[in-house]
Amino acid sequence: MDSRTFTSSVGHHDLPDDTDDSSASDEKPVKKTSLANLAVLSFGTLGAVYGDLGTSPLYVLNTVFAEVDVTDENLIGAVSCIFWLFTLVVIVKYCLLVLTLGPNGGEGGQIAIYCKLSRTLKNGPLGVVLPGGKEHDDLQILTRSETRDSAVSTPSFLHKNSGFLQHPLFKKVFGDVTLAACFLGCALVMSDGLLTPTTSVLSAIDGIAVAVPSFEKNVMPVSVCVLIGLFLLQYIGIKRISFLFSPIITIWLITIAVVGIINISRHPEVFKALSPAEAIYFLRRQGDVDVLGSVMLSITGCEAMFADVGHFSPLSVQLTLGCFVYPCLMLNYLGQGAYLVDHPQKIANVFFNSMPGGSSGGFYWYVFALSTLATIIASQALILGVFSILKQMMQIDCFPHVKVLHTSAKHAGQIFIPTVNLILMAAVCATCAGFRSSGRVTAAYGLGVSMDLLLTTSLIAATIVVVYRVHWAAALYFLLCFGSLEMCLVIANMKKVPHGAWFTLMVTFIMITFFSMWRWAVVCKVKNDMKERIRFRDLINSDSTPREFVLGQKRDDSPSEPAVTIRIDANRIQKLPRHDDIALLYSNVEPLLRSTSAIPGSFKDLICNFPSLPAVMVFCGVKVASVPHVASSERFLLHPVMGAEGVYKCIIRFGFMDKTLVTTDLLNEMLTIIESHNPTYYRSVVSKLVGSPPLHIFNRQHILGVDIRGDHENKRKLKFIRYLLMSLVQFFRSVIIERFFSPLYSIQSIHSSFVSSHERIMYVGSDVRI
Repeated sequence: MDSRTFTSSVGHHDLPDDTDDSSASDEKPVKKTSLANLAVLSFGTLGAVYGDLGTSPLYVLNTVFAEVDVTDENLIGAVSCIFWLFTLVVIVKYCLLVLTLGPNGGEGGQIAIYCKLSRTLKNGPLGVVLPGGKEHDDLQILTRSETRDSAVSTPSFLHKNSGFLQHPLFKKVFGDVTLAACFLGCALVMSDGLLTPTTSVLSAIDGIAVAVPSFEKNVMPVSVCVLIGLFLLQYIGIKRISFLFSPIITIWLITIAVVGIINISRHPEVFKALSPAEAIYFLRRQGDVDVLGSVMLSITGCEAMFADVGHFSPLSVQLTLGCFVYPCLMLNYLGQGAYLVDHPQKIANVFFNSMPGGSSGGFYWYVFALSTLATIIASQALILGVFSILKQMMQIDCFPHVKVLHTSAKHAGQIFIPTVNLILMAAVCATCAGFRSSGRVTAAYGLGVSMDLLLTTSLIAATIVVVYRVHWAAALYFLLCFGSLEMCLVIANMKKVPHGAWFTLMVTFIMITFFSMWRWAVVCKVKNDMKERIRFRDLINSDSTPREFVLGQKRDDSPSEPAVTIRIDANRIQKLPRHDDIALLYSNVEPLLRSTSAIPGSFKDLICNFPSLPAVMVFCGVKVASVPHVASSERFLLHPVMGAEGVYKCIIRFGFMDKTLVTTDLLNEMLTIIESHNPTYYRSVVSKLVGSPPLHIFNRQHILGVDIRGDHENKRKLKFIRYLLMSLVQFFRSVIIERFFSPLYSIQSIHSSFVSSHERIMYVGSDVRI
């Protein structure tokens, strides 16, 4: 499971012109799922996806009636509001529409929708292959020569009937707007990723304090301990977690459904709440939409339901929700309404008061223990949602690449990200310590959810037109129906800002700033790489200019391990002698797939500063495939570099469950392929090197910010105010690139986990100004 996520960074305008992954029909074919596997997945969703939705009956009705009179009419109206809001948003919008139209290559969330839109319009982020399209034949691309114009052709439908969709200005503006909306949506879900575990665990432990008042001072410390345990549990993998939690949520939902049926049997007239007129009359009596801020607590968790799709499958999520979760929850809400008809004074804790037998019976304590466990489990959906979102953000280069562990050979979407788990654990524990009680967290909860709902609606409306090519009137109808309702939810939750919702806005702002700075710096780096890229035939026909080159350690590393600076004069590359050695220079996949003659820019640094070349020089890119295991016969894609004997480009492919380690056996397989390409050179030179350890070369660049003010002569000509403003911009630009981007990029770009520690490893690099 020690696999790692590595994404190639081929820009859309750098792919060969016969590779078209534009339309929705080009997505990877979905494997047929057996009924047994579907049943297993559906059962697994209960413990991982529906904890938040499933525990909402604990607090929704008493929150609604905190400021509303408890009358028979209002009871029916409030239950009707809950029923219809849940039905419209969760069932109709998410279950039927979003889970059908939104997923991209099996993944969910706003990133998935953005990738579908950008792949269709060809306006995706620079230097990124958007996930979800059809698999390209890497060998065909590897052996293909680069043409002057290798842009991906525009889909024919865009020429025929799209009009403004093919306009360059629209594509640029639309791409920037959708990416910004994507950042906002992801940041909102991540802010919920802090609040949901906090409010779930605090409310569960608060329940103990109700029964034992002396325990109140221990609520926060115990909650932090429970949260730490919950995050440490993620290391066992989502499959084991879901089958640990799913029986508990199953029993919980069956229990609350039975309790609801018992209470409904005493007042069956509560079924009047199924009429939408009752909800409308209730809202009209309130005179505003503020009560919707409380009603919407019944649907918190549906945005995580969409984000978690990649861990399971859309169909399994839809079946579980429609056939089991939805009926159980609605029966309990109706049952609470029926109970309050006779006991309106017990609204403060209506869920537990409605239990048969009262608070003194054994059934009460059984439900209490079950609710405590279910409430703690409610955090799981958001934790998995954060993992899925950040994995997709890494795929489009909007988040630093960190280690991603795949926990299932059958489902590529079931992942665990250790670094993110630790950071999220620390942030959630700090949030819990700051709020200290579930009441304070509830006051802050809801704004982020409602804004996220509205963003998803807007993106799906765009998808209906751009990707599925449905008439714009259908998208407008969808936007008006759901967007107007969700706008009311946003307005209703805005009043929570002074009472704690400012925390959601603050976290959202911090995350958007992080995503934006990282993406901006990546774009600067990609543009620099494209400008600096070289072709092998250009390199051998020009003089190699000596440069200052850093070997081993970066210049800003620890003084106790000083950098070694080597400066050696070199003539033309064809005059460099070859020594008996095999060197593997690791690079991103993108420059290797660009053309047969394109090579990594770091090779120029290598030949300019070393007096000889190895007998076999292989430019290697490591790619993790979308299958669990790659057969040894398909492990290597190798092709000679045009115009250079003994120089090759190679893609080493691993399955997502394979260990990404370049072993001696793999190296021997590579040499066998080299023999098939050039038998004469193999017999005379390469055969002597079989069994000898190779030299593994990794690139380590020191990224610096370029001075945008120009040279000294230009600085003197600038007016003082302009110079002052440019100096300020220069300062922030340098801080972002050199203090934020460069350290993170250095960590993610050194993939020495490909080789064992006892192998020969060399780090080479140079200063890069962007």
